[in-house]
Amino acid sequence: MIGQKLIYSYKHGLLEGKTSFGLLNSILFTRIWEELFFRGILLFSLLKFTKPVWAITLSGSVFALFHPIYWIVTLSSGVLLSLTAYKTKSLIPSFISHFLWNLYTAKLFLYF
Repeated sequence: MIGQKLIYSYKHGLLEGKTSFGLLNSILFTRIWEELFFRGILLFSLLKFTKPVWAITLSGSVFALFHPIYWIVTLSSGVLLSLTAYKTKSLIPSFISHFLWNLYTAKLFLYF
């Protein structure tokens, strides 16, 4: 049923990313807040209280809970993005990876 709902939304212009601003908003601005929350606040707060493996796993799991449609993909990407932020001690590499992935999937969905 979700496939039919997405097709209907796309055909009737109800998708957020159909316009240029909507695409920019869904790819860039939303991801800034996601990275700030999941990696910036949640991950680095958990690192103060738990071992890195638990902090990375919990941060990735919470990220997956906020993206329930493709939870296996988002769980693995959440863990990988958290691992990237942990290893580099910076949000920039995880933000760029998240941005590029969303750009790829949005273009793939909207134009093919």
